[in-house]
This record gives sequence, C-alpha cells and structure tokens, in this order.
Amino acid sequence: MRFFLAFLMLLIFYLIIDRKIILSIFKPPWGFVLAALGLSANYTGYSIGISYTTPSNAQVFIQAGPVLLAISGVLIFHEKISIRQAFGYVVAIVGFYLFYSDQNENMVIINKDYFKGVLWVLFGAASWATYAVMQKKLAKDYHPLQLNLFIFGFASLLFLPVADVNSLIGLSTNYKWLILFLGFNTFAAYGGMALALKYAEANKVSILFTSNPIITFLVMTLLASFNVSWIEKENITIVGIIGGLLVLIGAVMVILKRKRKA
Repeated sequence: MRFFLAFLMLLIFYLIIDRKIILSIFKPPWGFVLAALGLSANYTGYSIGISYTTPSNAQVFIQAGPVLLAISGVLIFHEKISIRQAFGYVVAIVGFYLFYSDQNENMVIINKDYFKGVLWVLFGAASWATYAVMQKKLAKDYHPLQLNLFIFGFASLLFLPVADVNSLIGLSTNYKWLILFLGFNTFAAYGGMALALKYAEANKVSILFTSNPIITFLVMTLLASFNVSWIEKENITIVGIIGGLLVLIGAVMVILKRKRKA
C-alpha cells in the first residue's frame, strides 16, 4: 500500500505535468529494475526486522546503509579513502558491536528473535545501498521522479501476489489514516532523496541519514513520557547509548569528504 499510494500520487503529478514520462516507464533500462529490486528488498528487510526489534534498534543498524554506500564509492567509483574515513569504519564497527551486545542482553529476555531482526535490518541496509548507487548513476540521464514512478509501480506489482488486500477492508479509520500517511511519507521522503542525489554528492546526502536514529530516539523518549501502550518502551543502557553514538560518529567520519583546496 505504501508503494501503491506513492505511485498513485506521482502518477497524478505526471498526468498533469508531463504525460510522456508515464509512457517511458514501460521500456525501462536494466538499472531501473535493479534500483526497484533494491528498494523493494530494503522495505522487506526493514519491515520484517523491525517486527523483531524496536524502532531505535532498527534505526541504529540501518546506518550500515550509508556506510556501505561510502564503501561502494571506493569499490565501484574508485574514490580514494582517507585515514580519517578508515578510522571511521573502525569506530562504526566498534559502535555496532557495543550497541548489539547491550541490546542482545536486554532484548533476548523480551524477544528471542532479536538477532534475526538485526540480520533482516542489515539486509535492508545493504539493499538500500544498492538502490542508492543505482539512483545516483541513473540521475545523470533520467529525472529522479521519473525513476521513482517506475520503482513505486514495479514494487507495487512485485508485492501484490503476497499482499493480503482483503485485510484492508476491516481496518479501523485510524489505521486507514495511518496507511495513507505512510504512503505520502514514501512519496515525499524518497522524492526528496532522489532530488538530493541528483543535485548533491551521495556522500553529503548520506550524512543526513545519520540524523534518523537521533530523531527516533527523541520521539521514542517523548512517547515513553506519555506512557503510550501501543508501542514497546526502549531499554537502552549507557553502554548502548555510547555504542549508538559511536555508530553515528563513525558513519559521519566515513561519509564526510575532506574539503578541496581552491
């Protein structure tokens, strides 16, 4: 539904702005398909992973995506890696280890499938990196929103055979509004990201994603203060907080590029 609603919004946009773009998605290059498979796998891995863990945990481990994107810059685009970036990898790995160790001790009591959840989120992160690399490459020759139109439509058809469409009929009004919000969120967030990748370097865009865990931690803290019952409370010790901070610091060190001299 998230992909379908996002596709519908973008389809209406192009019906008004440029209908020729709609016809072009019926003969897509192979890169379009690879990007669509990458984002579809990202949604699958993250959705399954977050069912076994908490939002904050998922947001920390999904930071492997921007780090993998930076690694792909070295391996695929032959970008040079500095000593600071190499040290950033080490810091991020140590942070992942500390955070995982802390959460594994706490979460194993609540959910024995916590490790499975982490693996699914990491799979989602690797899939996102694949999507981001293709998005950056294709943005040179195609408009980013044109690529999104294909990705959203392709993913909608890909998930349709395994979707329980009948379950939507019995949903309450609140859940229907929530699904509508998530569809708009997909449309807006990935539309913004696609345009950012077109006009800015991938490394700079990736830095913004390191703010996701911070926002999630703040929101979860706010929800905990309201004692809401519809989401599990976070259980993060000082070791976990240090590990999460190291992940963020390491990711920023990896992604940030050294300023060039004029």
